[in-house]
Amino acid sequence: MGRKLGGADLSNIVLVGSNLQNCDLREADFRNSLMEGVSFHSACLSAAILDNCDLTNADFTNSRIHAARFCDANLTRAVFRYADLQDCDFSGADLSGADLSMADLRCNLNHAILAGADLRGSNLSGANLSGADLTGADLTDANLSGANLARTRLEGAIDSHGNKMSAPQSNLKMKKRGSKKSWWKVWG
Repeated sequence: MGRKLGGADLSNIVLVGSNLQNCDLREADFRNSLMEGVSFHSACLSAAILDNCDLTNADFTNSRIHAARFCDANLTRAVFRYADLQDCDFSGADLSGADLSMADLRCNLNHAILAGADLRGSNLSGANLSGADLTGADLTDANLSGANLARTRLEGAIDSHGNKMSAPQSNLKMKKRGSKKSWWKVWG
C-alpha cells in the first residue's frame, strides 16, 4: 500500500484531480470535501466518511471500501469497476452515469440515483435499493437475488437478462437467472 492516511481528518478539503492511488485511507473523514476527478484506484477506504462530497468523475477502480459512508455524495460518472463496496451506505447519493460494473454492491443504496449507471455483472444480492432511481441503468448479468426493490424506478433499465424494462416497479417481477453464466461472471 502507498501512503497511510488512516483516520485522518480531511473534511472540507479541496483535492481536485489528486492521485491517492494505493493509499491506506481507512477511517479517514472527507466530509464536505471537493474531490472531482480524484484517483482512488486500488486504495483502501474501509470505514471512511465521504458524506456530502463532490466526487464527480472520481476513480475507485479495484478499491476496497467496506462500511464506508457516501450519504448525499455527488458521484456522477464515478468509476467503481471491480470495487468491493460491502456494507457501504450510499443513501441519497447521486451515482448517475457511474461505472459500477463487476462491483460488490451488497450495501445500502436507499434513495440513491443510479440513472444510466453501468451495473453489468455487479453483485447486488441483498442490497437495499428501496426508492432508488435505476432509470436507464444496465443490469445485464447483475445478481439481484434478495435485493429490496420497493419503490425502485426501473423505466428503461436493462434487466439482468439483457431485456429493456418498461413496466413500473409495482408490476415488475424479477426473473431468476438460468444456469448459464457469462464467461467473465465472478459473482455466484
